[in-house]
Amino acid sequence: MNAGEREKQWMKEAFPVRIQDSCEDNWNVCMESGDVSDQKLFRDWISQVPGSLAPSHLVVAAIRNLRLGIRPPESGMHLNYYSDWIGVQMRTMIHGMVAPGNPKLAAELAVRDGIISHSNSGILGGMFNAVLISLAFVERDIRELLRKTIDCIPKDSEYYQVLLFALKQCEEQKSWREAWRKCEKKYEDYNWIHVYPNVAAQIIALWYGNGDFDKTAEIICMEGKDADCTAAPVLNALGIMFGSAVLDKKWTEPLGTEIHLLLRKYKTISLDKLCEVTVESVRQFCRKMA
Repeated sequence: MNAGEREKQWMKEAFPVRIQDSCEDNWNVCMESGDVSDQKLFRDWISQVPGSLAPSHLVVAAIRNLRLGIRPPESGMHLNYYSDWIGVQMRTMIHGMVAPGNPKLAAELAVRDGIISHSNSGILGGMFNAVLISLAFVERDIRELLRKTIDCIPKDSEYYQVLLFALKQCEEQKSWREAWRKCEKKYEDYNWIHVYPNVAAQIIALWYGNGDFDKTAEIICMEGKDADCTAAPVLNALGIMFGSAVLDKKWTEPLGTEIHLLLRKYKTISLDKLCEVTVESVRQFCRKMA
């Protein structure tokens, strides 16, 4: 096995199970039932999402609260020191895909999900990515997409000010490195998993990548912070806007064709099948919502 083959094998085996994917699969379960209320979601979290195997900043505090009988929105706040971290911001792309071209619904669904495990800016981070993905279905200009997404966030929030600061750097600085240096310095006191530096990284990568998938991927990864959780939404948006043609084989082949999920127990599903299930769940949900 040469170096390239070893790298591909490592990518398949090093992190075969991602808790984010399990949370999104749980959302599919809720959509199939037609009930996406926070009460239905929290009951499924207790029965389905494996909190003991999840990183603490994502769901462990919330799972503990739910098992103690503390319901949303208190479950996302009570003794939860991770409530402004990236746990919602990284998992709400599915809500945008459920509501193509409907940012209001996307934001509402993100909040229903988000209040289970987070609060304050943590929830606004979820709204941001849900709206970003929703609008990606109907917008073809990356920079206009960013402006429209930012405009949907409550303007009396600190999170909104973070978005404006990052956008201002994009408009004023000649390179992504200069823009990122300004943002990284401003938010240096925040944890690397906090929503503030990570959403700034997303804005910069999308702005300077400007529709180029490879360039956007390079920028978001070079910025660092919680790079897998920032790469997912920005590259998701590009995939929706420009289709699978933007995906070179170098991105897809190392991933294989299967994904491993954790809902009650290990489950393996093909990527094609997961896409089919998700699309059908969305259709059923939209029919019931109508």
